[in-house]
Amino acid sequence: MRYHLIAAVGLIISLAGCSDSEQSKIKSPKTAEAETHAPVEVAPQLQKPIVIIDPALSDPGVAVSDIARGYKQFRRMTPERGVPVSLELSGLCRGVMEFDVKAAQKTLGVHAHSAISIYMSPPAATAFEQHKNTYPPGSIIIKEKAFGTYQKYSSSLETVHPKDGVGGMIKRAPGYDGDHGDWEYFYFEDPTKIETGKISSCVTCHAGAAETDHVFGSWGAWVLKH
Repeated sequence: MRYHLIAAVGLIISLAGCSDSEQSKIKSPKTAEAETHAPVEVAPQLQKPIVIIDPALSDPGVAVSDIARGYKQFRRMTPERGVPVSLELSGLCRGVMEFDVKAAQKTLGVHAHSAISIYMSPPAATAFEQHKNTYPPGSIIIKEKAFGTYQKYSSSLETVHPKDGVGGMIKRAPGYDGDHGDWEYFYFEDPTKIETGKISSCVTCHAGAAETDHVFGSWGAWVLKH
């Protein structure tokens, strides 16, 4: 009897000497079982924000000024850094010179020594991915050019950085320019100064791609492969 009394007193003393944190670790079997089977909270999955396109950009009669302001709401078809037009220049073991760029422009055109980023409105992106040979009215395709620097051959080896530019084409309603796919073209380096309309250099360049509704470009092969 005396032994059991001493043991009980010892247990009370040991519990009284425990810190709050230590006592919290002493749990009944029912409490431990309940915590073992407690549901685990899982963090909700992060979702990409939905980009809402300005309704004005979905209007087939959209103004070029509105496109220049909001074209980056469209779907980007190329990687973030764009698609390089002239890889051979970036692979030179020396700096790119002015005569290198001019030589490349003879075969690759005005886009030589630049990286191209393509944006398409939803109707245009759908037609492109489905390999359509015609694009519906209201389709918009944007070509954003980021030029690389080069050195002008002179005594000071002046570094030249051409202004980046944005070109685009809008499929207008039938009758706008039936001989050339009814596309309206535009180009700007400053969005407040836009050249637009039936730009002869654009019409001539795209005329060779009449079978694909005047849409073409080396970037297209990259997009379709990826």
